[in-house]
Amino acid sequence: MNSTLNGGGIDDGDQQSEFLPWDNPDNVLSLDTQFTIAKYLSLFIFTASSLGVVLNLLNCVVYARLGLRDRINLLLFSQAVADGAFSVFMLLSNLEYSSSVFLGGGIQPHCPITSAVNNNGGATLHSFTYVSGFVSTLIACERCLCITYPFKARRLLRTSTAGVVVLFATVVLFSLHYFITEKFKLRCEYVPSIRASLPVYFASQFYRDHSTFVDILNVIVFGSTLPFSFVIATTITTVVTAVKLRRAATWRQSTATVTMGTKDVALTKMLVAVSCLFVVCNLPHIMIRTTPLFMSEFRIGGRKQNLMTLCVSVVHCFNTLNSSLNFFFYYAMGTKFRTTLQGMCTCVRRSQGQINKELPSVTAVVTQL
Repeated sequence: MNSTLNGGGIDDGDQQSEFLPWDNPDNVLSLDTQFTIAKYLSLFIFTASSLGVVLNLLNCVVYARLGLRDRINLLLFSQAVADGAFSVFMLLSNLEYSSSVFLGGGIQPHCPITSAVNNNGGATLHSFTYVSGFVSTLIACERCLCITYPFKARRLLRTSTAGVVVLFATVVLFSLHYFITEKFKLRCEYVPSIRASLPVYFASQFYRDHSTFVDILNVIVFGSTLPFSFVIATTITTVVTAVKLRRAATWRQSTATVTMGTKDVALTKMLVAVSCLFVVCNLPHIMIRTTPLFMSEFRIGGRKQNLMTLCVSVVHCFNTLNSSLNFFFYYAMGTKFRTTLQGMCTCVRRSQGQINKELPSVTAVVTQL
């Protein structure tokens, strides 16, 4: 399972409880119920992330084929790379859990893959969900700028500038998120009541030495500030873009009608749809972050811990969907994307047909020899 997904208790390393936190009898949601639901959510995440890896690879190939000198192609390519990396992380995090629960009757005692991913820097790949969020927000702002100030847009955000901004943001987010991944280490502990091992997280020495710094990054920066900023900025710019498009279609007198061709309008509609997907898929994260403000027991060690860990699983389901579904919007609404992909598939089929035609002659030569 993911390190922040269906995890159980957290052991501070100094105190030992009479029972594991997830097995606390005061929990409003029993461990049995949580485990039953969580294993199906984990299977869903595993399936969706597997699909996401393949689809984002296709996205990368198509947009690279379309040309990365175009600003929007470069941004969509960057988003596909980030989404693909995040999908790989979710795939690895849920691979062992899903396969062992559904094929082997429970997680193995040592959880080698889960431990390796979380204890050796692999969890840093989780930072790519924030990189993807940043790029999504940048795309929404770019479209809003293009339709609101079409003559200034190219001067304000050139392709090279967009590339530098994305690269810089990736390095910063990746570097800062690394400190969060060092907060906890993982070990697996067998739970007799469900006949399976679940991950237990314990504070690392690094966290003990730098707890204030890590907590600021984890709770304030990555937990609240970035997700809220991404969603708010994307929502505002998407609404403005949608209103401008609607006015252009209704009265035919907006600036966008004059300066934007049919293909640009179709591209903008596609990006508005993708932005809406991003906002919808990030709302559960916003909700789970604000809930503890009104429900103090909705936390690790609280009476609603099992419910909280289950809700975190749901959040990861939405994050995985957000990283996997863009392909379908690109294909359904993006003419260039669809045409390019179909052309690539046609070339592959022709090559395969040519190989099949040549096989009989090769076989005949081999037979004669």
